[in-house]
Amino acid sequence: MHKRIALLLGVVVLLGLFASPVWADCTTTDIYNAVAQWANVPCDLVTANTPLDGLGGRSWPEDAPPLINQIEQMCGCTIPPDVYDTFERVSDIDECVGPDDLKKT
Repeated sequence: MHKRIALLLGVVVLLGLFASPVWADCTTTDIYNAVAQWANVPCDLVTANTPLDGLGGRSWPEDAPPLINQIEQMCGCTIPPDVYDTFERVSDIDECVGPDDLKKT
């Protein structure tokens, strides 16, 4: 009986590991926090209208890859360079990460 319970628990944990990217956090707040962390600025300075280029001394899109990688992992998506090169404001990232706009990985 204990072996069955242990086996069942192992299966549940394994399924949870594979399914976790599907339920990854990817809210507007998560995006804003990631941008703030990337730019090394306080979260309350990041709004939808915040320009990406120049934020915290960062250059967009030259300095974008670490932030884009973080968002891709957090949201379980792919944002190609030709897409993120066009982003100007934080809202552009948030709008792009919508469920119908990105290829899920």
